[in-house]
Order: sequence, then C-alpha cells, then structure tokens
Amino acid sequence: MSIFNDAGYFGRQWAAGYDSGPNPDPEPAVEFLAGLAAGGPVLELAIGTGQAGLKLVERYADWDRQPFTAESKSHISVYGPA
Repeated sequence: MSIFNDAGYFGRQWAAGYDSGPNPDPEPAVEFLAGLAAGGPVLELAIGTGQAGLKLVERYADWDRQPFTAESKSHISVYGPA
C-alpha cells in the first residue's frame, strides 16, 4: 500500500508534534487571505499546510440555479481560486 492511500499516515507521522515546533507567525497569511476575500465568504482547506484555498463564487438552491435562501432544502456551491 502506498502511503498516499493510508488515511492514518498524516496523524501517525505529524499530529503529535504539529503544534509544538517553531511554527511561523500566521498573521501575515491571515491578513493576505482576508484581503483576497474582500469581506466575502471563503472556504479554507488546509491552507496552513499550503494545500488549497477556495473562494465561494456562487451558490444556488438547485441545478436550475434558483436563488439560495434560508428556506432552500438543498444547495449547490461553486468554488474558485482564492
């Protein structure tokens, strides 16, 4: 089995010491990302490890692109680069 197919690999290798080492100050990254968001919603996925960052571009109630509201029973979210 490849380590990339092992769901527990990251945890066994890094979780115990992930927050204990000399980590960089996150404030510059947070300020940069907040500027990109321009006050809008953002989905953040493992950005602390540099893996991915996606911005919510559009949201619909269904595949017919009906507006998403608080009463919507479902939703379709469209994401793009942050």
